Amino acid sequence: HVWGSGAISDEPLTPPRGAVFHAVRGPLTAKLIRGEVPAVYGDPAMLLPRFYRPRSGRRYSLGIVPHFVEQSAIAVDDPSILRIDVLGAWRVVVDQIASCDLVLSSSLHGLIVAEAYGVPAIWITASDKVVGGGFKFRDYYLSTDRDPPNAIPWTKGLRASSDQAPSLPSVDLEPLKGSFPPSLRQAI
Repeated sequence: HVWGSGAISDEPLTPPRGAVFHAVRGPLTAKLIRGEVPAVYGDPAMLLPRFYRPRSGRRYSLGIVPHFVEQSAIAVDDPSILRIDVLGAWRVVVDQIASCDLVLSSSLHGLIVAEAYGVPAIWITASDKVVGGGFKFRDYYLSTDRDPPNAIPWTKGLRASSDQAPSLPSVDLEPLKGSFPPSLRQAI
């Protein structure tokens, strides 16, 4: 069973025999799969606000979420900027992201979680280490009916404001939620 997963790069995918697709991250992933895929798009992280309410805490004007392979490429010494470690405990990461007025992220799920909680987010890059050339980011933006922006260098993002962030997605998440495999619902 595949629900909400997505491809990392623009390479055709041949699923194993018996794989059943219920939803994929976006239309770019769907086009790559050699098999039957319903037109149900979305990343399950978009549903987090239905299950977890972040602790309210200090508000930061800016949060930076480096992809785990770019940890060493992004250093911040300004106390008004929160550097968020995606390898931390998930609740802590979500709480920190939700405590920001704007998020810069080279981590796809940093962007998704921010937007899920209504925090404007800007896609940044700090190196060429993130695999896929931005494919998964474009797939996500298209799944939310938005044109994919170009990533900006993280240092340029430090001067960005929330009005430079793409508009927050306004999508109906019921098809994604409803596509969760019924046979697995008892397991959660």
